[in-house]
Amino acid sequence: MFLLLVICLAAADDLKRFSFREPHMGTTFGIQLYAADEA
Repeated sequence: MFLLLVICLAAADDLKRFSFREPHMGTTFGIQLYAADEA
């Protein structure tokens, strides 16, 4: 279990945050994704 945690934390260093927000039905809808690139 510890090894899985270490692998996940090491992989997280390469991720970038992508944030999207749009108004829908009278409120703002937002989503945040973490990925290596936009593709």
